[in-house]
Amino acid sequence: MACLSPVQSDTWWHLRCGEEMLRNHRLLFVDTFSSTVYGQFFWNHSWLSQIIFYGVYRAGGLPLLTAFCAALITTAWLLIWSLMRGPFADRLLLAGLALSTATWTWSVRPQVFSLFLTTLVLWLLTRDRWTWLVPLFVLWANLHAGFMFGLALLCASVLQALVSERGAIWRRSVWTLLCFSATLLTPLGVRNWTEVVASMQRSQVNDITEWLPTSLAAEHLAFWGMAGTVLVLAVVNWRRLESSGDRFLAIAAVLAIPLAAKSMRNVPGFAMIFAPATSRLLLWKDRQPPTRVSPWLVATAGVCSLAVVSAAWSVPWERMGWQPMSPAAADAIARCRPALFNSYSGGGAIIWFVPSQPVFVDSRQDPFPVELVQAGKRADFYGDYQPLFDERQVNCAAISPRSPLVARLLKDGWHARYSDSQWTVLER
Repeated sequence: MACLSPVQSDTWWHLRCGEEMLRNHRLLFVDTFSSTVYGQFFWNHSWLSQIIFYGVYRAGGLPLLTAFCAALITTAWLLIWSLMRGPFADRLLLAGLALSTATWTWSVRPQVFSLFLTTLVLWLLTRDRWTWLVPLFVLWANLHAGFMFGLALLCASVLQALVSERGAIWRRSVWTLLCFSATLLTPLGVRNWTEVVASMQRSQVNDITEWLPTSLAAEHLAFWGMAGTVLVLAVVNWRRLESSGDRFLAIAAVLAIPLAAKSMRNVPGFAMIFAPATSRLLLWKDRQPPTRVSPWLVATAGVCSLAVVSAAWSVPWERMGWQPMSPAAADAIARCRPALFNSYSGGGAIIWFVPSQPVFVDSRQDPFPVELVQAGKRADFYGDYQPLFDERQVNCAAISPRSPLVARLLKDGWHARYSDSQWTVLER
């Protein structure tokens, strides 16, 4: 499943950032890809991930990069499995339930580092091991802004000490403060913190799906059921939990519920805590009769998995997102007369496949004013383009052929230079 993680629009501009930094031997914190905010500050919190991603991509292309991300995801879930207790079949069911709400964020993006580091921090805190956490948070803060979720886990550990282990309060508090301070050791310093808050606000205003609150829609009912289960078990069985690690996992799971309810982006993080926390709240014991698994069953599963992944990578499957733009479309966009208009989701592919053409907007979001992003969406989704195009002197548009803007521009006399199933390029 992890090897089928798709490439998204973000992947392409992350790769371009890594390429630019390695080529120019300097970090990238100003926009160099757009015509609308060129030269302005760009909150590039994933700069280290981008360098790693581009290095892996250069060594083995998208197959190796996808495999690298899959390895991080799989290792994260192996750590989760190691924290679980109880009979094999019961643990497997719990892990499967947790996975049902966690896989939707799996993609070839720096976010995979946060998935892995979340579980690593959870594993260390469950064992009350703090020595490696400070350098770990220095690394995390330079890889991805998801370090904020890791800091929430530290707070859960301190809260657990306050509730049931008073002798550990000061030691854990000092380590937590050191870890908070470690997140300032980035090229952005304090601004890395202030931009997290500003970015979350922009994401919600711009209706970025993964940052919206988790609704009561059918696709989210599994999360709400898991959240209710943890809450009930924590109340009923709290006094019967045997170890500090058990109580920490219970508190961490409960604290993760409001974070996940506020933003769908945090649901996978909650799911990863849910599995080991629930296995302990059910009062399952560590020592269970050994489970014998047929080696033939394992071998068959391995062969089937290999066959599916090989088929997905060799074609490649459309859902993998490896071919978002044909060479002909890239050539048509490259020959566009400035300024170019493109959709929010299409900018990343243009940044990578047509590096000579500045984009209008892209899914980096943060460098762009909210008004510009929303005006671009109105043009793309509803065809309301004239004020924006006149203001920005737009002479070319590279958009999806399914966009209502295509028919509107053709009606107003624009010329279709190129069109396929993914892109339509029109000129004034």
